[in-house]
Amino acid sequence: MKKLLQSITLIFALLSVAGGALAVDTWEPYPVGLRAFEFYGMRTGFGNEADADKGYGFVAGPAVGFGDRGHAYLFTGVSSTDEHLGGVDFLTVGFFQNLIDRSIDLDYWLEIATFGPGLAMASRSGGLELNFDAPNGGLFGRMAMSWENDGLDAEDKAIIGTRRSTTAGMYWQASPLVQLLGEMRYESTSGYDSIEDESRMTSWALGFNRIVSETTEIIVEVRSNEPPEGGDRSWDVTMGWVVVW
Repeated sequence: MKKLLQSITLIFALLSVAGGALAVDTWEPYPVGLRAFEFYGMRTGFGNEADADKGYGFVAGPAVGFGDRGHAYLFTGVSSTDEHLGGVDFLTVGFFQNLIDRSIDLDYWLEIATFGPGLAMASRSGGLELNFDAPNGGLFGRMAMSWENDGLDAEDKAIIGTRRSTTAGMYWQASPLVQLLGEMRYESTSGYDSIEDESRMTSWALGFNRIVSETTEIIVEVRSNEPPEGGDRSWDVTMGWVVVW
């Protein structure tokens, strides 16, 4: 049961950090108005033996641009384990803003989310992304903080867990239409009831972004979820479509 709770918490923690994309990407503001929509399909838990630790997920939602450098987004998602358990279990509302737009870019985001069976768990999060852009590539880093509801204690008071994540990545502009990315994520957790306090590297990922047309981009990600000591590594594969009109 504890391993299952860890897997669920990790999956939704990855989903909840979503300034402008739910896969390996550097984030950019969208045009003014209701002008963008994102859709992602995921296969999670490759390498896990138990059907409860493997499954499928689908996340989708629109983004609305405000001004030249900011947008709000609304994502909802459904998932199912290989035991055929699941349903609507993810909903998040967020805001993304670009602060500096030069060879060095600085962005921030804020969001609130509900997730888990019956949308019974909640989180609030925020973070910064820093990009160092060059003609054919660049480096990026993110720092994020999340406060997540993790059930009730013996006195029926909410247990609030804190998750701090640091991501370092790089990208290469292979052509005007193709971008390759890689990142590593380090995470610290504290205050949870379902998982132990720890600080460790939690995942690394490779991504492939392909502009299909003036309005459509395909995003592909392969992510390795690094287990706690003694656990089994698992893999998640995500394919996304971003449409801007």
